[in-house]
Amino acid sequence: EYEEAVNSADASLKIKADNIDALILKADCLSFKPTKASDHQTALEITDYILSKSPNNTDIWYARGNVYNSNEEYEKAYEAYEKDIKYDPDRICAHFYIVKMLIDEGKTDEAIQALSRMTDSFPNKGNENFDPTFDGFNLIGHFIKNTPDIELTDTLPYWEWAFSHTS
Repeated sequence: EYEEAVNSADASLKIKADNIDALILKADCLSFKPTKASDHQTALEITDYILSKSPNNTDIWYARGNVYNSNEEYEKAYEAYEKDIKYDPDRICAHFYIVKMLIDEGKTDEAIQALSRMTDSFPNKGNENFDPTFDGFNLIGHFIKNTPDIELTDTLPYWEWAFSHTS
C-alpha cells in the first residue's frame, strides 16, 4: 500500500517535478514505511524543499512530524506537530501523536496535559484519519501499558471521552 503510494507520487512527479501534493504523499509514506535507510533522509529533504516554498503548509508540517517521530527524534517531531496544529488546529492526528510520543518518552505529566488538550479541543470530532472511539481507546491503552506509575483513576476522564464517541 505505501509502496504503491510512493510509486504513484513518483509517477506524478515525472509529469510535474514540483507537485506539492505528490511530494507530501511521498514524504509521508517514506516516513511511515521506510524500505531503506536513506528513506528518512529523502523524506526530510522533501519536507525542507516544500517548506522553502510554502512555510505555512500544514500538510508538510504534519509529514515532517511523522518523519521525525518514526525516527524517534521526538523533540523535533513535537515541534513539527505543534506547527501543524498552529496552522490547522482541527488536525486531531497531530495531537494524538504528541500524546503518544510523550507516553513513549515516559513523560507522564506532559502526556496527561497533552491528552487533556486533545480531549478539550475535540469533544465531538473525528475525521477520516482519526476515529475518536477506536483511536481514543488505543491511546488510553498505550498510556496504561507504558506508564506503570499512573493511577487508573487518572485515566477516567479520557475513558469517558472515548466512550462518549461510541455509537
